[in-house]
This record gives sequence, structure tokens and C-alpha cells, in this order.
Amino acid sequence: MHPSIMTQKQQKSNAITQNIVKIRSNTYDLRIALFSRLTFAVYLIIKLFQMKNLWLLVVVMTTLLSVNVFANGKAVPAKVKAGFEQKFQNAQQVKWGKENATEWEADFIWHGKAYSANFNEQGKWLETEYRISQTEIPSAVKTSLNNEFTGFKITIAEISETSRGKMYEFDLQKGQQKKEVAFDVNGKLMSK
Repeated sequence: MHPSIMTQKQQKSNAITQNIVKIRSNTYDLRIALFSRLTFAVYLIIKLFQMKNLWLLVVVMTTLLSVNVFANGKAVPAKVKAGFEQKFQNAQQVKWGKENATEWEADFIWHGKAYSANFNEQGKWLETEYRISQTEIPSAVKTSLNNEFTGFKITIAEISETSRGKMYEFDLQKGQQKKEVAFDVNGKLMSK
């Protein structure tokens, strides 16, 4: 192989390696990270075809695609993080995701219990949800639940808190029939 070609390949390899180091420094936008990873993937594809190791190509591409799936998300805005930290001090194992185009959702552990909380782009708290046991359901809610949905079994029981108050939400099942219902704290059916 001609020395100048090897030098060019080494330079490309060094440049790609430097890009990867920069990506991990968290100072670059995720779009730059995605572009760099795709550039690196193209370089690996070319190298692997030259080596004729197709099985290795499959392994590398699967790994790169799984890494890029996680790189496609946006960074959580500072206002959202600040709103979260103010409301849920000492929360642990926080994982962020987009609920929809205008809301961020955090899944986390707080006071030993799993929670989910939503915030808008300005960091305003919108909702918190957490599961409860059947023994934590108030008697008024249990009575209404049994009267309205006779024969249904509770598969999931949650509390949903918003600025409007607390709701008890249930996933119910009776044979193949499934329902999602919500009651206020007094046992009034709010949605089914």
C-alpha cells in the first residue's frame, strides 16, 4: 500500500478518534455527536468491506445503531432540571424523556418509591404519578370502584397529582375487557 494512502487513513482515523473524545466531553450539541458517530460508522463500513468480515459488520452496525437511538434525544433544558430539583429534592436514578412536543417526563426514585413527573419547557411542574397498593385506596374510592365496575380486577392503581388536585387512576380488567378509569378523592368517577 502506498505510504501517502496509509497516512491519509491514519489521519482520518485520528480525526475520528478525536471527534469521539470530544463527544464524550458533553460540550457538544447532540446533533454534532450524531453526525460524528455516523461519520465513524461510514468509516468502519468501508474498513470492514475491505476486510470482507461481513459478520463483524453486522455486529458493529447493530451496536452503532443502538447507540445512536439514545443520541437522538434532546438535552433536558436547564429550566426543566431546576424545576424538577426544586420540587423533588434528593430524587435518585432520574431518567428523562420527552412526553410530547412540549413536555418533559422524569422517571425517578423518591423516598423509596418510583415516581413519574412531567414539566413544561419553562420548568413548570404539571403532573406527578406514582403507584399505590390496594390498601392505600380510600374507602370512598373503593366503594365507587366496586359499584361502577363490578367484577373488574385492579391491575394497576396510581395516584395522579396536578395543580387541580389528586386523582386515583386505575387499569381494570375483566376477562379480555380492559378499562382505564379515574376517581377524585371523594370517589366521584371522573373518566372511564
